[in-house]
Amino acid sequence: MKQAKIKRWSCQIRVEVSRDIELVRQMSETGCQTVYIGFESINPDSLKEMQKGQTVDDVKNSIRIFRNFGINVHGMFILGADSDTKDTAAMTSKFCRDSGLTSVQYMILTPLPGTELYRKLEKEGRLLHKRWDYYDAMHVVFQPKFLTPVELQQGMIECFSDFYSVTHAFHDALNVFFVTSINAVRRLHHRVYFPSWVSPLVKLFGKRVVKKWLAFNGSYLGYLKVITESDSGRK
Repeated sequence: MKQAKIKRWSCQIRVEVSRDIELVRQMSETGCQTVYIGFESINPDSLKEMQKGQTVDDVKNSIRIFRNFGINVHGMFILGADSDTKDTAAMTSKFCRDSGLTSVQYMILTPLPGTELYRKLEKEGRLLHKRWDYYDAMHVVFQPKFLTPVELQQGMIECFSDFYSVTHAFHDALNVFFVTSINAVRRLHHRVYFPSWVSPLVKLFGKRVVKKWLAFNGSYLGYLKVITESDSGRK
């Protein structure tokens, strides 16, 4: 890649890559702009359930290391594991807001046909329907263990709305301005990496995407509310 003089590139990797500092340094020097990492969860029990082989501290350290080398981090998280509760979405949202992630992707745990998860949930009678166009990791299609379908769906929506907001974009813009100013002085004596303006811009653009998604999926949210109310009535 150095010989080819590639200026910009991105990749999808695992958390373990950040443990090799020399590798991360070379990624930065060869023009790596963004890494896409499936962190999956900040709930320790959910990480064990998913057999990720990583801890929440591993997630934090990975984000910090890539940021220190001027590489943007796109974090991907899954909501809805059996270990998740009503508080998981709020905890995940706060973590993403405070950790310095450039962008995020929240997904609903989805039992795709042919998988062990699908067979398990079907056997337990927890599938809500088999309308495959909604099996896209953005819609709740099963009955969660410790919360209602609408609570899980709303939790994902709130995570997106909280991260992709004008307030968050403004905060990032201020941070980029101050860090850039400080590093401009530090670079006289040390090698430094300047923060990217991508983060605040992505958050503003993401706000529009979230708004459009909500407008398009209003009927499905209504469907989940009906299911939740029906289940409450039977109980």
